[in-house]
Amino acid sequence: MRSTLALLFVIISILCLGQLNPKTKWGDVSEVEINYNTVPFEENADAVILYEKGDMTIARLDNQKIVYRRIKVLNEKGKKFANQELLYHDIYGFDEIRYIKAQSINVVDGKLVKTALKNSEIFDTEIAGTLRSKRFAIPNVKAGSIIEIEYTLFSRNNYYLTPWEFQHEIPTLFSSFDINIQSAREYMPICSGEKIVKFARENDKIKDHRNNWTIVDVPSINQIDFVYNQRDAAEKIIFQLKGYTNINYDYVNEMTNWTDLNKLIIERNSKNIDQEVVKRSAINISPGLNDYDQIEKVLKYIEKNYLWDESYAAHSTQSFRELEKTKEGSSADLNLFLNQLLLTKGIKSELVLVSLRDNGRVKRIFPFANQFSTFINLITLKNGETLLIDAIHLPEKDYQYIPLDNFNQYGLLLNKSKEVFIEMNPQISEYHSLQNYVYRDGKFQITRSDKRNGYFKEKLPDLVKGIQQHNPQSQAVDIVTNEKKRDHKDADENNFELERIMSESVPIANSSFMAVENPIKSILSTFQLKEPNRERALEFNFPFFYKTDVAIDIPDGYKVEIPQNFNAHNKAQSENLAYFQNAEIKDGKLIFHIEFYLGKAVFDKNYAEIKSFFEKANLDASKTILIKKN
Repeated sequence: MRSTLALLFVIISILCLGQLNPKTKWGDVSEVEINYNTVPFEENADAVILYEKGDMTIARLDNQKIVYRRIKVLNEKGKKFANQELLYHDIYGFDEIRYIKAQSINVVDGKLVKTALKNSEIFDTEIAGTLRSKRFAIPNVKAGSIIEIEYTLFSRNNYYLTPWEFQHEIPTLFSSFDINIQSAREYMPICSGEKIVKFARENDKIKDHRNNWTIVDVPSINQIDFVYNQRDAAEKIIFQLKGYTNINYDYVNEMTNWTDLNKLIIERNSKNIDQEVVKRSAINISPGLNDYDQIEKVLKYIEKNYLWDESYAAHSTQSFRELEKTKEGSSADLNLFLNQLLLTKGIKSELVLVSLRDNGRVKRIFPFANQFSTFINLITLKNGETLLIDAIHLPEKDYQYIPLDNFNQYGLLLNKSKEVFIEMNPQISEYHSLQNYVYRDGKFQITRSDKRNGYFKEKLPDLVKGIQQHNPQSQAVDIVTNEKKRDHKDADENNFELERIMSESVPIANSSFMAVENPIKSILSTFQLKEPNRERALEFNFPFFYKTDVAIDIPDGYKVEIPQNFNAHNKAQSENLAYFQNAEIKDGKLIFHIEFYLGKAVFDKNYAEIKSFFEKANLDASKTILIKKN
């Protein structure tokens, strides 16, 4: 009986999928689509793409891509998807969008009512540079409407093909892309995203599988957690030109290797290096007492004499003579100049190509230069210690805490002779808190002393893209307090920023109990790994170490109840993850100690182990100690 029911369920599912995603003519919708109102795998979705298809044809000189998309508006909020914007690049007229048509479909008195978009309602708009858009609002869209859109993108650029994106702002039930290559060019498909990679693996032996790509039940892009760039991590396929046959029937390989790419960028940079300019500048920088002192003197010279023009580049864009004259340059100009000054002063410095988080992660499978954003300096001291320094950001003393956007797991070392990728990890940041609760005259007198460095410091907010890092810990005892005094001190000799907060509780004499909660419970709660399985890397903002010590006077007439198995010591991932909590009664006080350590920013293996670690840590942190009246 169970087997029969299971088979029936599979058959019904296949039939529903066919009805939801029919390969039918424009405007032909099914009853299942009309009645569809909830996405099973994303129940709070405001709208859903029922079906979308892309058909791309690459001819000898140009290409075209026909895009069709059918959207169901699920509620009032989903009506915003009546407003559509189609982006394209207009480089010397290379690209253009034609044949746009769109309509809404509604059921009125049991009949389908279709309202078409008029050509006069389509507006062509310049966004920035070569980027343009076609904008329009589909008429008569309301909750329950079905929207249809179709257009054709023409391009004369067969060297760079726009990716097909399977994942969008709203969930997608069915997405398919066909490519038909009629030219003498060969393209390599590069898959990004877990579903499309799985599709490629499962269909690798099927004839012509590289011409058709289909995935189903794709969640919205905002469901991708713990990644630096959701769009970069989204399900998509990129077709990169591999080679072509020329008019002499000779095969021309467009693919290079990382070593050749290195040489090309090094050659471009070398044309702008002028050692006379470097020597003139180096004369103005006094010798350092040691490596650190010499580096600081060079950095102060750069900071004092040169400005960043707020542009990024993956190779130098002006000569040192021009830079000396203008006193302003791109990220590459300033980092190249810093590199040469450091070398002149006897400091080992190498350039590292990076792709900023906003730009997406470096795809090491295929060497092409346009995936990089800029380069920074990797400095190796005589004691073997390494520092990553970015010439466009040189705060006093904190120069090793460069903008987090630079850290995107991997960087390519510029080296003429070999391919060298380095794993980039930000410097660890620390937050230490000491909370002391002294009971006097029916109140708690509370002194909280915090010290923090790195990305926790108030003076480095621009490095963390506005993420709130100041005072991330809460007070331990759940009581009402009034702040009395706050002292803030600049960094100490170990570069820790210091802050002391003194407060007082309201009278608690009549309180039957007080709850002592974990001060970093809210921090740990942000590490909720919801996916049952995951192949993509977990990307956290930066490595850190939290340490909190709490000492609480136990008032007369009260006792402390510590939950069973409260003390915990949990480690994972070769000790790059650790959580520790301990509570005890000592000399009439409750002593509570917590440590939380995350040793690196990116974890690309052992998801199940990491998920288990955070589940246990959150469970331990949720345990509450009670101070109760006898």
